[in-house]
Amino acid sequence: AFTLTATLGLPLVHALGPAALFAVHAGLMAMAALLLWHRLPPDPPASVAPVTIGSLWRDHVAIYASPRIAAPATGFVFYTLLYVALLTLVPQQVRPDLRALAAGAMPLVSIIASLAIGVAATRRFGPVRVVQAGFAAAALATIGWAGEVAVTGTPGMAALVAAFALSAARGLVQGAGFAAIPALNERPQDRALAAGAIAQLGNVGTTLGTPVLIALDQAMGAQSVTVFALPLCAAGILVHAWQAARRRRISG
Repeated sequence: AFTLTATLGLPLVHALGPAALFAVHAGLMAMAALLLWHRLPPDPPASVAPVTIGSLWRDHVAIYASPRIAAPATGFVFYTLLYVALLTLVPQQVRPDLRALAAGAMPLVSIIASLAIGVAATRRFGPVRVVQAGFAAAALATIGWAGEVAVTGTPGMAALVAAFALSAARGLVQGAGFAAIPALNERPQDRALAAGAIAQLGNVGTTLGTPVLIALDQAMGAQSVTVFALPLCAAGILVHAWQAARRRRISG
């Protein structure tokens, strides 16, 4: 979707203005809603306890107190803080002749890495280790970006390669982050809670990441990517190490 928007949406905006892109988006969403309404079976009748403030509070306490249920989400929030923010800002920071390539290719590189490398790596090493390795690789790519900016002042082709490496690393984090849900939780109800937590903290990260990076960009330019990404990569590694230590204490 990001690649299609960059490839087809930008020419549409240039020709007809931003409103045209929103109109096309609205039409596609309406088509998706109609398709789902036609294809999805009705929900089976279920006996569900009424949702109250108290039950919501108890559910949240149960989720975030558990090092198994909460672990995928507490790592995933750092991924979402990075993903949309970098995808939004990095193409604007590279040389003008590289911006379209950056905007169109970065999400594809992320998907390819997740499918081509992430699946096999997750099976071999486990999802938590792959998440941590992905954050470590993202940190190294960020350092590469910083080096190019320090030398040239303007992010060029070397910085674009670093941005692609950063996208590939984030692809590993994304796929392994979702795989951690069933790997760490055997019961279906625990998996449902873990998936809800990923959605919840994922929305927090997506909402906050871009404005924070924009503020940093206005203050320090292209080096904002380094200042923004390195602490988040470190935090992603450390939070999974902390949750793993909690699981060992409980098991031991």
